[in-house]
Amino acid sequence: MILKKSPPPKNILCRYRNLHLHARVLMAFLRLIIEGKHSWMTLVDVPLRDGSYMPETVVRYVEFWLYLAERLGRGTTCLTRSVILCRVLRQCGIEARITFATTETPGGMLTPLEKVRHCWVEEAGEKPPRGWAPVLRYP
Repeated sequence: MILKKSPPPKNILCRYRNLHLHARVLMAFLRLIIEGKHSWMTLVDVPLRDGSYMPETVVRYVEFWLYLAERLGRGTTCLTRSVILCRVLRQCGIEARITFATTETPGGMLTPLEKVRHCWVEEAGEKPPRGWAPVLRYP
């Protein structure tokens, strides 16, 4: 599940009415800011809860808050986005995990191949994109 960097829709009030979901995303964001990136494992390791949210809805709310954070000058990385999305998905009862992977890309003159690292959120049973070699999946 890859997050796209797109602006929120113009009719925000109609698409983002669920205050409970807003609160979950905001709390995940604040915990990550307060506790720091070094504690990402404790933030992601939440038990699955019963929920009635579709993954697409959760992703839309997380994208909205990430968009606001970027507009306010708080840049995000793939780890930040993945931790927040994975935590909220798991709180909503969706079995999600963070996948860390590497791939090789053409480098410069001195290094013919460069290792590139990236992480993203996958739902259970999803396969990684072509060309990426998973190193770690958590939880």
